[in-house]
Amino acid sequence: LNVINNYLRIGDYEKALMYAERGLYNMPDSLNLIHKKTDILGELKRYNELLSFLQQKMKNSDNRNALLRKYDYFLEEAARDGRRSDPYVLYKTVFEKNPRNQEAYNYLIGTAIANNHYEDALDIIKRAKAVNGETKKILSTEQNIYTLMGALSKADQLTIRMYELFPGDEDIVSLYVQYRTRQARAYMEEEMYEKALLHWSFVAQHAGEEDAGAGLISVYNCLYQLKRYEEALVVLEELIYDYPAEWEWRAKKATIYGEQGKFMEALDEYAYLITLAPYQERKRLTEGYDELATVFTKKLIEDYLITDARKLVEKWLEVHPSSEQGLKYALSLSTQMKDYEAVKKYAVMEPEKKDIYHIIKLAQVH
Repeated sequence: LNVINNYLRIGDYEKALMYAERGLYNMPDSLNLIHKKTDILGELKRYNELLSFLQQKMKNSDNRNALLRKYDYFLEEAARDGRRSDPYVLYKTVFEKNPRNQEAYNYLIGTAIANNHYEDALDIIKRAKAVNGETKKILSTEQNIYTLMGALSKADQLTIRMYELFPGDEDIVSLYVQYRTRQARAYMEEEMYEKALLHWSFVAQHAGEEDAGAGLISVYNCLYQLKRYEEALVVLEELIYDYPAEWEWRAKKATIYGEQGKFMEALDEYAYLITLAPYQERKRLTEGYDELATVFTKKLIEDYLITDARKLVEKWLEVHPSSEQGLKYALSLSTQMKDYEAVKKYAVMEPEKKDIYHIIKLAQVH
């Protein structure tokens, strides 16, 4: 022990440790030597070795309680030393002294977010904003933190704020478009089309090409639901121009003409659509044409517009001469108008498809 103490007085901890270990080799249960070795290892901050040594000595020692107290003490010291050497703690000290230190800010924010310490991250953001103001980088990081936390209302408020401050920044505009898209979809689900329309209009004007196209389609859907047909037609013309291969826009155009009572224009648009569509789609579209023409004809007849109904049926049969429903209407309307030559003409059309109705009409004119 005297030799160990002499080396400790002159600061030669390695020599002191060597003699402590030599003593323990010969006297392994000496509490004094155990204390000396642990104290020396503590001074050298070799905590892993120290704690392992004490764990081994406590197994069969009569001084287990004393060694346990020693173990607990050095366990706390090891924790304190680790905290003092933790880069996060060091950078936090630097940042608290100088919140403008970008290196400290970057490390602290990155580490806090990576470890899900969002409240710490928000506190760092708050201090950074106090000295640096609302920069794009700081606000973007804050918005991302609230998003990760699931606090979407807070995140949206920051998105709006960033767009107010940086309306020309592409990244901010893209983020703001995402926010407006979410708002629009929520209003659509609640069938609040007026409010949804405002958001979709923004998306259609400011989003990238693909999202802008989807936004424009949604603008049309809102206008249609609001029965603002003239504006909806303007949007459809734009969609037809932008996406000429998407022939179904003309079907929607025909539908709007029908809603406006422009039955002839609707059938003209649908007939043109049939010529544009792929061959395999034409049979289905022709059936759709028949359905549309049937609705229009019934409406005209109900309104006692027999002459207009007859003109519509004539146009109908120009597009689809073999339409059974169209021929029936042609026969019926021609009979009502006492145009027996027309009755005869329509009654003999497509003889292989003549049913009892055609046969009766043909018999009547003879």
